[in-house]
Amino acid sequence: MKIIGLITALLLAVTLNVSAAENECSLKIGLITYASPSSQEPLILETISALKHKLPHCAVSSKRFPTKDLVNAIKTKSIDLFISSSGFYRSSVEDGAREIASIVTNRYPDPNHTEASAVISLTKSNFSSLSDLKKKNISALSPEAYPGYLFVAGEIEKLGYDWENFFNSVHFTGPENASEKAFNLLNSGKVDAVILKHCYLEDYLEAHPKESSNYTVLSKIKDKCSRSTPLYPGWTLASTRALAPELSREITKTVLSLEPMNGMFWSVSTDFSSIDELQKNLRIGPYTYLRDWTISRFLEKFWPFLLILLLSVLGLALHSWRTEILVKRRTSQLRTSIARITTLNEKSKKLQDRNEALQRLGTLNQLGSILAHELRQPLASSRFYLDGLEALLKMEWSDPEELKEVIAELKKQNQKASDIIQKIRSFSHSKNSGSEDLNLSVLLSGFLSNYTLSMKDIEVSRLIEPNCRLFANRWEFELLFLNLMRNAEFAVRSLGVEQPKISVSLTEKSSVVTICFEDNGPALSDEQFEELGVPFKTTKADGTGIGLQIVKTTAEKHGGTINFSKVAPHGLKVVVTIPVKK
Repeated sequence: MKIIGLITALLLAVTLNVSAAENECSLKIGLITYASPSSQEPLILETISALKHKLPHCAVSSKRFPTKDLVNAIKTKSIDLFISSSGFYRSSVEDGAREIASIVTNRYPDPNHTEASAVISLTKSNFSSLSDLKKKNISALSPEAYPGYLFVAGEIEKLGYDWENFFNSVHFTGPENASEKAFNLLNSGKVDAVILKHCYLEDYLEAHPKESSNYTVLSKIKDKCSRSTPLYPGWTLASTRALAPELSREITKTVLSLEPMNGMFWSVSTDFSSIDELQKNLRIGPYTYLRDWTISRFLEKFWPFLLILLLSVLGLALHSWRTEILVKRRTSQLRTSIARITTLNEKSKKLQDRNEALQRLGTLNQLGSILAHELRQPLASSRFYLDGLEALLKMEWSDPEELKEVIAELKKQNQKASDIIQKIRSFSHSKNSGSEDLNLSVLLSGFLSNYTLSMKDIEVSRLIEPNCRLFANRWEFELLFLNLMRNAEFAVRSLGVEQPKISVSLTEKSSVVTICFEDNGPALSDEQFEELGVPFKTTKADGTGIGLQIVKTTAEKHGGTINFSKVAPHGLKVVVTIPVKK
């Protein structure tokens, strides 16, 4: 009896140990908090139920976690499995998370391209693209929600904006009745657009067809469901480091064999690169470190600009060095040129002084003729009074008043001659004689009257308008008339000229004085015509070649010009035009 009792006790102990071992098996499943009601919730609940059925020896339990708490549970190995968005899963890979399966739908059976976001606004808002929402108000699920926010943030970043400062405000609805809250905010005008998981709008409008024209999807990508972003992998079932290896195979087999629920079923994703790229662009998840500036990151991000800057600095340095060499070379050339110009200027000055001296000499020769005309009258008058005085003295005339009168007239004529000589001397010493309000009409008439006394054989016609005036020096215009008259006289006295004739005119029109001397002298060759006015070029045997130069200088001094033209059948016309300065 004792032996039988011992065997019975031993068998009971073994049974209790086996039962205890079986009860030690547990499977803890963490569910990230998701929006409810949710289209994937039936499949998730069915999955948990199936695992409980397939693993009867394990205590299978599930619990919802906020994002931060789920991260901590994975790190501390407090759970064996978790179901979350593909973005959260990729953020947990560094903590040992490994994909088992991903949710797909009948509409989107490709596990690598299942989920997207739709940005929805009222049709009457006239928004068409995501760019239109800059500084606008929107509604989203939560800051960590991928289809409910971050997928759209990735598109904002692609457009070149700072996604964290793009919107004026973001109203996060939270998981409870998220879609209903979002539509209420949109329809009440509190937000300009809402971010929802794609296909939600189609499902909603299927139940509310009358509202189909009320809403529009921004930056619409036409597909089975309208969307605003690319497609990403869907929700993921993943294991943690805490999961016993012997359970992994059974769990995978169980979930992949489940029948579709609400048009959703489990599959296996093979490419999460789109999620990785999104997280990198947004600098979130495993790429949060990109928010911290380091030398290596700075160089990685800005190396093209740094390279351009370096090349620019090198280019500037090279340009500066080259410019310095060119400046030195050019400075040397300029110094040489300046020295050469200085030498040429000195030579030119000497030649100019010599020409001026020659011109004054020629002018003085011409002034001699004027001097003879001017002095003839006072000298003749003086001689007349001296003859009268001599006759009075011979007659022993004693009337002192008459003597005083004769002496006064002699002094007057003597002063007149002295004034004439002084003006000639002033001109010869390059002193500027005073200008005056000169009546050219009177001056030219008097000049022609004196000059033509000895020209009985030459016909001289004149057309002189009265009161043509200039503010000018009398002697300069006496010389101008003298040179033009001498040239005309010389031309008509040439051999072969029949009926010599000189025409002189002085007119004023539109505040311009025109002086014209025309002759019927011999025809000039083209070479002779081209040399008119060239200094020191003359056809006279005793000429100096500076007569016309004096005329040109006088005209240009008063802002005028001199022009030559041939006269048919032969002869020359010289026209001097001078503006009248008021």
